[in-house]
Amino acid sequence: MVPIAVSFASKAELSAHLRSSTSPEQLVVIYIWADWHPSHANMAKVFASLGVKYSHANIQLLTLDASADSSSALLSELDVEAVPTFLFFKNSTPVGRVSGSSPQLLNQQFAAALSASVPVAEPAPTATPTPAPAPNAADLVPANLPLQERLAQLVAVAPCTIFIKGTPEKPRCGFTRQLLQILHDNNVSFASFDILEDNEVREGLKKFSDWPTYPQVYVKGELLGGLDILKQMDAGDELAEYLGLE
Repeated sequence: MVPIAVSFASKAELSAHLRSSTSPEQLVVIYIWADWHPSHANMAKVFASLGVKYSHANIQLLTLDASADSSSALLSELDVEAVPTFLFFKNSTPVGRVSGSSPQLLNQQFAAALSASVPVAEPAPTATPTPAPAPNAADLVPANLPLQERLAQLVAVAPCTIFIKGTPEKPRCGFTRQLLQILHDNNVSFASFDILEDNEVREGLKKFSDWPTYPQVYVKGELLGGLDILKQMDAGDELAEYLGLE
């Protein structure tokens, strides 16, 4: 059994390899090394000799260079802080680890890992869905309408419409950022309007709703309030219910 040199940029890449190229019963051992370490030459020989010793077993030996730039993220994710380190996997799941230059400990861990029962595999990571971008309310209402008519349409352009400084992708004040976080945490879909891009709407909406500050949140065309009110409702678990999410 000849060790195979590999390179994985992340734990996700390693997990993908373990799932796709090994059977649940197969023991995979990764020797993480660096050529500057004084024990490397000896431990590399020990590792190879154990491959020969256990050549009858269902085993895969891999080597990974800790000094390679591509390895840094993986080593951090695996909590590898020193070389040499030997990692043992079955069914994509860690079943052992040896840190340091002890042939005896390494031999013992080989035997223990080979006889270990097959663990339940860690589930494959699922991609976090990227939320759809919030519609821009300014694109949904004609800009040439009389101001009062335009404002009436803007506040009702979506079930939830927010008037903010900046955009959901690039908020331009701390209050806007906090508001967006609350809405995202509650999985609230909304349309948004950047008041910094339209001073007529910015000043007109203050009088339209008799509310002098921003951000402003509208639900079904009615003013809900600003950040403070939204915070109070969120803290009292009333927000999702009020917005019809429950």
